[in-house]
Amino acid sequence: MIVMVEQIIEFPDVMKQHETYTLPDVITDPDGKPIMYPKEEIGKNPIVVNRKNWRLFANFDLVRSKGKEIVVRIKTTGQLVRIRDMDAATVMYYVERIKPGATVHEAITYDIQKTIEETGDFEEDGEFMFYMWQLFVVLSYLIQYGVLILVK
Repeated sequence: MIVMVEQIIEFPDVMKQHETYTLPDVITDPDGKPIMYPKEEIGKNPIVVNRKNWRLFANFDLVRSKGKEIVVRIKTTGQLVRIRDMDAATVMYYVERIKPGATVHEAITYDIQKTIEETGDFEEDGEFMFYMWQLFVVLSYLIQYGVLILVK
């Protein structure tokens, strides 16, 4: 008897990448078009510039949810992805359950509002800007991995 074990791709840990200086120069959509340059000024990134026009759609089925870990199957490829990022999970929930076709701006705003509800206001502008940058990187990875579909 042969038992096939499906490979699960690990979703990137953005904070770890930031702390270890291992962020990529560019994050692309599945077609290879750049959507985020994590090392560049946030305002010059395509996903930020087009945040009020580009729309997001869910492209996953939930396979397993346990604690702070979820595993999803990408509908278009069948690939399994393990995600341990709560911001990613929040954005995925919003796009799948609350507002399919949400703009990038709406998805980011929803996550920020949920975070403020749970933890209180940001203490300083720098903290807020870093958190927002992190959300754009996470969202870009969700698009790159095919978890969310970006419609330009």
